[in-house]
Amino acid sequence: MKISILVVLYSCEAKNSQTINTLISSGGARNNVQLIIWNNGPELLEDTNLEVLRNEGFEAVKIIETTNNIALSKIYNDFIKKWPSSRYIMLDHDSTLNKQYVDLALEDESIEIGVPLITVDGEVKSPSMDIRKGHEDGPYNHKDRIVGIGSGIVLSESAILMLKNRYTHVFDERFYLYAVDTTFFFRVRDAGLNEKLKLIHGFEHSLSRLEVESNEKAMFRKIERSCAIGLCTRFYFLHCKTLFLKIIAKKILGRDTFLVKTIISSIFSGRHYRSSK
Repeated sequence: MKISILVVLYSCEAKNSQTINTLISSGGARNNVQLIIWNNGPELLEDTNLEVLRNEGFEAVKIIETTNNIALSKIYNDFIKKWPSSRYIMLDHDSTLNKQYVDLALEDESIEIGVPLITVDGEVKSPSMDIRKGHEDGPYNHKDRIVGIGSGIVLSESAILMLKNRYTHVFDERFYLYAVDTTFFFRVRDAGLNEKLKLIHGFEHSLSRLEVESNEKAMFRKIERSCAIGLCTRFYFLHCKTLFLKIIAKKILGRDTFLVKTIISSIFSGRHYRSSK
């Protein structure tokens, strides 16, 4: 089984990536695995020497650099298109993988859409699930609502073909950063593929919303989330109408008119605010 693994870097050198380091230490460097390292900026990598990584045992290691911080959805779709494989794994640079996750992701051929059970400091943060009683660990059906974090998703070639037959692209390129993963799970449910979801244990990830950050970065994330909420409301209304109403009410009560305008503008334009750049 040929496997392609994508690690998306942002403001991180490959050698400092927790994901790459724990992938290797957990036995993920195998001769049927090609590792694609995608640096999405904001600067070019200082170290692009791949010999150390190639010597770990991967079939191939490649680096792609797009320093203009392009849409994560486009990166995922390009990865799937350019590296034909039996299985695809998408990862951010700041995840901690253990042997349990790596072995299941690389060896369990029954997985068609693998969803990592993500913990932060030992507490489960993803996926969020509204599941029929008794089916918490599957099998799932169209009644079950499952939304997970994108990093760590495992996709089989057959699952990708089923999604492409319905949507052309696996990931919705109208979304740039936030909701790329959320809308993926909306698509899985709408396409009747919930039964193919399978939870995978052994994954710890850094969540940006839990980190202490500068005011500038915090505002950037608020704008991005507001834009994503607006686009979700326009294109996936049945999935997020309740969330939309709650957030709008909260923003209005908090007199956060700028973010309300961002949400409303995104609904009417149907475009991410960065899409024209």
